Amino acid sequence: MSGVELRALTTGYGSEPVLQDVSMSIAEGCRFGIVGPNGAGKTTLLRAIAGQLKPESGSIQVAGCAPGSFSTRRFAQRVAFAPQLVHLDLSLTVRQVVQLGRAPHRGWVRPFTKEDDLIVRQTLDDVGLLSAANRPVGELSGGQRRRVVLARAMAQQPDLLLLDEPTAHLDLRHEVALFATLDRLRVERSLTIVMTLHDLSQASAQCDQLTLIDQGRVVAAGKPADVLNPETIRQVYGVRVQVLHSPDHNRSVIVPVGSESVDDSGASPVS
Repeated sequence: MSGVELRALTTGYGSEPVLQDVSMSIAEGCRFGIVGPNGAGKTTLLRAIAGQLKPESGSIQVAGCAPGSFSTRRFAQRVAFAPQLVHLDLSLTVRQVVQLGRAPHRGWVRPFTKEDDLIVRQTLDDVGLLSAANRPVGELSGGQRRRVVLARAMAQQPDLLLLDEPTAHLDLRHEVALFATLDRLRVERSLTIVMTLHDLSQASAQCDQLTLIDQGRVVAAGKPADVLNPETIRQVYGVRVQVLHSPDHNRSVIVPVGSESVDDSGASPVS
Protein backbone atom coordinates (compact mmCIF):
# COMPACT_ATOMS: atom_id res chain seq x y z
CA MET A 1 0.00 0.00 0.00
CA SER A 2 1.31 3.45 -0.88
CA GLY A 3 -1.63 5.84 -0.71
CA VAL A 4 -1.39 9.20 1.07
CA GLU A 5 -4.01 10.99 3.16
CA LEU A 6 -3.66 14.55 4.47
CA ARG A 7 -6.32 15.90 6.79
CA ALA A 8 -6.44 19.59 7.69
CA LEU A 9 -2.64 19.73 7.67
CA THR A 10 -0.95 22.87 8.95
CA THR A 11 2.85 22.94 9.03
CA GLY A 12 5.87 25.09 8.28
CA TYR A 13 9.34 26.02 9.46
CA GLY A 14 8.73 28.32 12.39
CA SER A 15 6.05 30.40 14.03
CA GLU A 16 4.40 31.19 10.68
CA PRO A 17 2.90 28.11 8.98
CA VAL A 18 3.52 27.66 5.26
CA LEU A 19 0.66 25.22 4.70
CA GLN A 20 -2.71 25.83 6.28
CA ASP A 21 -5.60 23.39 6.57
CA VAL A 22 -4.49 21.28 3.59
CA SER A 23 -6.47 18.12 2.90
CA MET A 24 -5.97 15.70 0.02
CA SER A 25 -6.19 12.02 -0.80
CA ILE A 26 -3.70 10.32 -3.13
CA ALA A 27 -4.65 6.85 -4.33
CA GLU A 28 -2.17 4.02 -4.67
CA GLY A 29 -0.68 3.87 -8.16
CA CYS A 30 -1.71 7.45 -8.99
CA ARG A 31 0.31 10.05 -10.87
CA PHE A 32 -0.43 13.02 -8.63
CA GLY A 33 0.67 16.55 -9.42
CA ILE A 34 1.03 19.58 -7.14
CA VAL A 35 1.00 22.90 -8.97
CA GLY A 36 0.96 26.53 -7.92
CA PRO A 37 2.93 29.78 -8.10
CA ASN A 38 6.45 30.19 -6.73
CA GLY A 39 6.33 30.24 -2.95
CA ALA A 40 2.89 28.61 -2.78
CA GLY A 41 4.14 25.79 -0.55
CA LYS A 42 4.62 22.97 -3.06
CA THR A 43 8.04 21.86 -1.81
CA THR A 44 6.92 22.22 1.80
CA LEU A 45 4.04 19.87 1.04
CA LEU A 46 6.40 17.25 -0.39
CA ARG A 47 8.71 17.59 2.60
CA ALA A 48 5.79 17.05 4.95
CA ILE A 49 4.77 13.85 3.15
CA ALA A 50 8.43 12.76 3.21
CA GLY A 51 8.39 13.01 7.00
CA GLN A 52 10.81 15.93 7.13
CA LEU A 53 8.26 18.29 8.70
CA LYS A 54 5.91 17.47 11.55
CA PRO A 55 2.29 18.67 11.49
CA GLU A 56 1.49 21.61 13.73
CA SER A 57 -2.09 20.44 13.45
CA GLY A 58 -3.93 17.92 11.33
CA SER A 59 -2.41 14.66 10.17
CA ILE A 60 -0.47 12.85 7.45
CA GLN A 61 -0.82 9.17 6.72
CA VAL A 62 1.29 7.14 4.30
CA ALA A 63 -0.01 3.63 3.69
CA GLY A 64 -2.38 4.15 6.61
CA CYS A 65 0.30 5.20 9.12
CA ALA A 66 1.90 8.46 10.23
CA PRO A 67 5.44 8.83 8.83
CA GLY A 68 6.85 8.95 12.35
CA SER A 69 5.45 5.51 13.15
CA PHE A 70 7.93 3.86 10.77
CA SER A 71 11.58 3.30 11.59
CA THR A 72 13.85 5.53 9.50
CA ARG A 73 15.08 2.55 7.51
CA ARG A 74 11.61 1.09 6.95
CA PHE A 75 10.23 4.47 5.85
CA ALA A 76 13.10 4.85 3.37
CA GLN A 77 12.23 1.45 1.93
CA ARG A 78 8.69 2.67 1.28
CA VAL A 79 9.20 6.35 0.42
CA ALA A 80 11.87 8.07 -1.70
CA PHE A 81 12.22 11.83 -2.09
CA ALA A 82 14.17 13.55 -4.87
CA PRO A 83 14.42 17.23 -3.87
CA GLN A 84 15.04 19.94 -6.41
CA LEU A 85 17.99 21.38 -4.50
CA VAL A 86 20.44 18.86 -3.10
CA HIS A 87 24.12 18.80 -2.16
CA LEU A 88 26.13 16.11 -3.90
CA ASP A 89 29.67 15.08 -3.05
CA LEU A 90 31.27 16.06 -6.35
CA SER A 91 34.14 13.61 -5.85
CA LEU A 92 31.83 10.58 -5.93
CA THR A 93 31.14 8.82 -9.18
CA VAL A 94 27.66 8.65 -10.64
CA ARG A 95 27.46 4.96 -9.75
CA GLN A 96 28.48 5.60 -6.14
CA VAL A 97 25.76 8.23 -5.67
CA VAL A 98 23.06 6.01 -7.13
CA GLN A 99 24.28 3.09 -4.99
CA LEU A 100 23.31 5.18 -1.95
CA GLY A 101 19.72 4.54 -2.93
CA ARG A 102 20.18 0.88 -2.03
CA ALA A 103 21.23 1.64 1.56
CA PRO A 104 17.71 1.29 3.07
CA HIS A 105 17.54 -2.28 1.75
CA ARG A 106 21.05 -3.48 2.58
CA GLY A 107 22.17 -1.26 5.45
CA TRP A 108 25.52 0.52 5.47
CA VAL A 109 27.78 -2.46 6.10
CA ARG A 110 26.38 -5.34 4.06
CA PRO A 111 28.24 -5.77 0.76
CA PHE A 112 26.41 -5.07 -2.45
CA THR A 113 24.66 -8.08 -3.87
CA LYS A 114 24.29 -9.00 -7.50
CA GLU A 115 20.69 -7.84 -7.25
CA ASP A 116 21.81 -4.42 -5.96
CA ASP A 117 24.24 -4.08 -8.86
CA LEU A 118 21.57 -5.01 -11.39
CA ILE A 119 19.12 -2.47 -9.93
CA VAL A 120 21.73 0.31 -10.00
CA ARG A 121 22.72 -0.57 -13.56
CA GLN A 122 19.10 -0.67 -14.75
CA THR A 123 18.33 2.64 -13.05
CA LEU A 124 21.35 4.32 -14.63
CA ASP A 125 20.21 3.00 -17.99
CA ASP A 126 16.68 4.28 -17.34
CA VAL A 127 17.94 7.85 -16.85
CA GLY A 128 20.49 7.69 -19.66
CA LEU A 129 23.58 7.77 -17.47
CA LEU A 130 24.93 4.23 -17.80
CA SER A 131 27.82 5.39 -19.99
CA ALA A 132 28.69 8.03 -17.36
CA ALA A 133 28.58 5.62 -14.41
CA ASN A 134 32.27 5.99 -13.55
CA ARG A 135 32.50 9.75 -14.05
CA PRO A 136 32.79 12.02 -10.99
CA VAL A 137 29.60 13.97 -10.37
CA GLY A 138 31.66 17.18 -10.44
CA GLU A 139 32.25 16.71 -14.17
CA LEU A 140 28.55 16.60 -15.03
CA SER A 141 26.21 19.30 -16.31
CA GLY A 142 23.31 20.56 -14.23
CA GLY A 143 20.85 18.40 -16.15
CA GLN A 144 23.00 15.30 -15.70
CA ARG A 145 23.30 15.93 -11.95
CA ARG A 146 19.53 16.26 -11.80
CA ARG A 147 19.21 12.81 -13.38
CA VAL A 148 21.68 11.42 -10.82
CA VAL A 149 19.43 12.65 -7.98
CA LEU A 150 16.37 11.11 -9.64
CA ALA A 151 18.24 7.84 -10.20
CA ARG A 152 19.28 7.65 -6.54
CA ALA A 153 15.64 7.93 -5.48
CA MET A 154 14.46 5.43 -8.11
CA ALA A 155 17.12 2.93 -6.98
CA GLN A 156 15.41 2.79 -3.58
CA GLN A 157 12.55 0.98 -5.36
CA PRO A 158 9.98 2.65 -3.10
CA ASP A 159 6.22 2.31 -3.06
CA LEU A 160 5.87 6.11 -3.01
CA LEU A 161 8.13 8.38 -5.07
CA LEU A 162 8.16 12.12 -4.26
CA LEU A 163 9.67 14.33 -6.96
CA ASP A 164 10.25 18.07 -6.60
CA GLU A 165 10.31 19.60 -10.11
CA PRO A 166 11.69 16.41 -11.68
CA THR A 167 12.24 17.97 -15.11
CA ALA A 168 14.18 21.02 -13.90
CA HIS A 169 17.31 21.44 -16.06
CA LEU A 170 16.31 18.54 -18.33
CA ASP A 171 16.15 18.91 -22.11
CA LEU A 172 13.07 17.77 -24.03
CA ARG A 173 14.48 14.34 -24.90
CA HIS A 174 15.28 13.51 -21.30
CA GLU A 175 11.93 14.89 -20.10
CA VAL A 176 10.10 12.51 -22.42
CA ALA A 177 12.33 9.58 -21.45
CA LEU A 178 11.92 10.28 -17.72
CA PHE A 179 8.13 10.34 -17.84
CA ALA A 180 8.08 7.16 -19.94
CA THR A 181 10.28 5.43 -17.34
CA LEU A 182 8.17 6.67 -14.44
CA ASP A 183 4.99 5.45 -16.09
CA ARG A 184 6.53 2.03 -16.75
CA LEU A 185 7.63 1.72 -13.13
CA ARG A 186 4.21 2.86 -11.94
CA VAL A 187 2.51 0.09 -13.91
CA GLU A 188 5.07 -2.61 -13.08
CA ARG A 189 5.23 -1.94 -9.34
CA SER A 190 1.97 -0.09 -8.55
CA LEU A 191 4.24 2.86 -7.78
CA THR A 192 2.57 6.01 -6.49
CA ILE A 193 4.17 9.17 -7.88
CA VAL A 194 3.68 12.61 -6.34
CA MET A 195 5.44 15.48 -8.06
CA THR A 196 5.53 19.24 -8.09
CA LEU A 197 5.49 20.80 -11.55
CA HIS A 198 5.60 24.39 -12.73
CA ASP A 199 4.63 23.71 -16.35
CA LEU A 200 0.82 23.48 -16.34
CA SER A 201 0.60 21.86 -19.77
CA GLN A 202 3.08 19.23 -18.65
CA ALA A 203 1.12 18.69 -15.43
CA SER A 204 -2.04 18.13 -17.47
CA ALA A 205 -0.31 15.56 -19.68
CA GLN A 206 1.53 13.64 -16.97
CA CYS A 207 -0.86 13.56 -13.99
CA ASP A 208 -4.09 11.72 -13.25
CA GLN A 209 -5.00 14.14 -10.47
CA LEU A 210 -3.88 17.65 -9.59
CA THR A 211 -3.98 19.86 -6.54
CA LEU A 212 -3.47 23.58 -7.10
CA ILE A 213 -2.21 25.46 -4.06
CA ASP A 214 -1.66 29.15 -3.47
CA GLN A 215 -0.38 30.86 -0.34
CA GLY A 216 -0.33 27.54 1.47
CA ARG A 217 -3.95 26.62 0.81
CA VAL A 218 -5.71 24.30 -1.63
CA VAL A 219 -7.44 26.32 -4.34
CA ALA A 220 -8.64 23.48 -6.58
CA ALA A 221 -8.30 19.71 -6.80
CA GLY A 222 -9.40 17.01 -9.21
CA LYS A 223 -8.76 15.95 -12.76
CA PRO A 224 -6.38 18.25 -14.68
CA ALA A 225 -9.11 19.40 -17.09
CA ASP A 226 -11.23 20.53 -14.13
CA VAL A 227 -8.43 22.20 -12.15
CA LEU A 228 -6.73 24.00 -15.04
CA ASN A 229 -9.55 26.24 -16.20
CA PRO A 230 -8.97 29.82 -17.37
CA GLU A 231 -10.74 31.51 -14.45
CA THR A 232 -8.86 29.60 -11.74
CA ILE A 233 -5.52 30.17 -13.48
CA ARG A 234 -6.32 33.89 -13.82
CA GLN A 235 -7.12 34.19 -10.14
CA VAL A 236 -4.04 32.29 -8.92
CA TYR A 237 -1.37 33.31 -11.42
CA GLY A 238 -2.68 36.70 -12.54
CA VAL A 239 -2.44 35.59 -16.16
CA ARG A 240 -5.18 35.29 -18.77
CA VAL A 241 -4.90 32.01 -20.66
CA GLN A 242 -6.56 29.97 -23.34
CA VAL A 243 -6.94 26.29 -22.49
CA LEU A 244 -6.86 23.95 -25.49
CA HIS A 245 -8.21 20.47 -24.77
CA SER A 246 -7.45 17.24 -26.58
CA PRO A 247 -10.52 15.57 -28.15
CA ASP A 248 -10.83 13.16 -25.20
CA HIS A 249 -10.17 15.95 -22.66
CA ASN A 250 -7.38 13.83 -21.15
CA ARG A 251 -4.80 16.59 -21.58
CA SER A 252 -4.73 20.33 -22.08
CA VAL A 253 -2.33 22.92 -23.40
CA ILE A 254 -2.33 26.22 -21.53
CA VAL A 255 -1.51 29.22 -23.70
CA PRO A 256 -0.95 32.61 -21.99
CA VAL A 257 -2.73 35.47 -23.73
CA GLY A 258 -2.03 38.35 -21.34
CA SER A 259 -1.14 39.34 -17.79
CA GLU A 260 -3.35 40.87 -15.17
CA SER A 261 -2.83 43.05 -12.14
CA VAL A 262 -4.36 41.31 -9.13
CA ASP A 263 -5.18 43.08 -5.89
CA ASP A 264 -6.87 41.89 -2.71
CA SER A 265 -10.35 42.55 -4.06
CA GLY A 266 -9.94 40.62 -7.31
CA ALA A 267 -8.34 40.94 -10.72
CA SER A 268 -8.41 43.66 -13.30
CA PRO A 269 -6.97 43.38 -16.81
CA VAL A 270 -3.92 45.32 -17.77
CA SER A 271 -4.37 46.96 -21.14
